[in-house]
Amino acid sequence: MNYLRQVLCLVFLFSALGASARFGRTNRIRHSMDFFSNNNTLRIESYLGFQANNGLMTTSYPNMLIRYGLIDILELRLNVQVSSVNDRARWTTQTGLTPLQPGLKLQLCKAKKLRPAVAFTSSITIPHAATDGMRQTYWAPLFVFSAEQNITQRLSFEYALGMQWDADNFQRGYLTSLNMEYDFSTTSTVYADAYLLQPESGSQTDMRLDVGVNRQLTKHLQLDLSMGAGLTPAAPEFFFNAGFIFAYGDWKRMAMHKGNYQKHQTAHGAGSLR
Repeated sequence: MNYLRQVLCLVFLFSALGASARFGRTNRIRHSMDFFSNNNTLRIESYLGFQANNGLMTTSYPNMLIRYGLIDILELRLNVQVSSVNDRARWTTQTGLTPLQPGLKLQLCKAKKLRPAVAFTSSITIPHAATDGMRQTYWAPLFVFSAEQNITQRLSFEYALGMQWDADNFQRGYLTSLNMEYDFSTTSTVYADAYLLQPESGSQTDMRLDVGVNRQLTKHLQLDLSMGAGLTPAAPEFFFNAGFIFAYGDWKRMAMHKGNYQKHQTAHGAGSLR
């Protein structure tokens, strides 16, 4: 088993020199509902997504992120997305598997007093690991540094700064995001996100906002809903996501508290880009 883990780790380390290429191909850049996965913890985040952008109607069914905590500081990741793109101007529709995006997340430090938890996320778009019509041209990496800061036991912020390349033209872009989460109970959280992507070529800035809510249904299952809109012409006009997060082996993080399960490890004192 240890040998298999080492092999998987090497495979992902070499394949995940960066992550996600098409910022516009998926409307969700939140990398998970928890900052980091514990050792030997499997998490599957599966979403039905919808967005409208300049005459293109894109539906994702599902947009799935698979995360596995290999060791205490290393999480392996794989993004799998099946999409249908409807061009209302040309009356055409393309449906299929978009390029796979393997990656990893490395926890650089845990939260301690005023110091935030910090992580580095990297993945890469494999251009031909997709169905015909959805394939892209370039291996396109993404690198993101993220931090999570607890303000109170209920309120936390997560902020990120990164760089990515477009898999169609290998154009580099810089991205940043800010996420605010508030736990109004031990099982329910509301959040708001702001995203910005600035292409290096001087193309229009992609800026968008969303709001959402998630609720812990059982110790293994969490419901998440969000919706938002673009603030610039390059961003989607609007988008919507609904899905479930399944976690197995997350026993320490989902400790019982008066019959309810706690979500935030750092916010509730249990210990943790997304």
